[in-house]
Amino acid sequence: MMKKLKKILGNFIIIIFFIVTSTGIISFVAAELQYKGAVLLYEEYNWTKTERMFISAIKIMPLSSRYIHRYADFLVERLSKSSQREEKIKQIKQAVSLYQKATELNPRYANHWYKLGKTRLLLHEEIETITKGDDSSQKDLLDEAMYSFRKAISCDPWDIAMNNYVGNQLVGMWSYLDPHYKEYTLQIVSYVVSASPLYAKEYIYPRLYYFTKDFGLLQKVTPNTFEGHMNLYHFLSVHNYTKFLNEQKAKVESYQREK
Repeated sequence: MMKKLKKILGNFIIIIFFIVTSTGIISFVAAELQYKGAVLLYEEYNWTKTERMFISAIKIMPLSSRYIHRYADFLVERLSKSSQREEKIKQIKQAVSLYQKATELNPRYANHWYKLGKTRLLLHEEIETITKGDDSSQKDLLDEAMYSFRKAISCDPWDIAMNNYVGNQLVGMWSYLDPHYKEYTLQIVSYVVSASPLYAKEYIYPRLYYFTKDFGLLQKVTPNTFEGHMNLYHFLSVHNYTKFLNEQKAKVESYQREK
């Protein structure tokens, strides 16, 4: 009798396991179909159906940080189609909430944190346009954005691309940054310049000069090596920053003499 009961119980457990597993697989497939359909419609700028399918995918798999992140991307992308500033701010806040949820679900994925910081800066810019700086919440948004960017970099401190993304975002907000935030920004871009001359010439140098108008900062973030200062000299030559060429040429020649 006991053997028969055990056999029945074992079969029951197997059936339950099969049902649960099958349900999970079916849910995943259904969610993926909705998600991939949303991505395709997203690329075709079919906003209404895209949003409906993203929401459907998230309802099926509410713990998927990938779905939530992509839906937030969609909301930010759609901002260009909105002419009402109040509606833009509403959508940005919704995107911030979604990115925040994504970081909670997968805190080790740097891009969740980066997009959260970037969108918080976007919200800061929109509010700045309305209030002209007369809003204490803007300082909070900057602090929250900085926290997000720090978390993004902490996921992999040596990731050159992520440091470049964060550095460029912060350089773009230079006039709003406190002195200690500016110093942190320079530390990030200094690492990028030293690690990748290509990123330095294509991204860091042009943005840093455009937003700060301070040639000294370009020299400050440049590695104190012959190669480093030669790269800066080439950048100045290509972009016709003639008023700085002689100063930088002297810097390069000083390293040549040392060699």
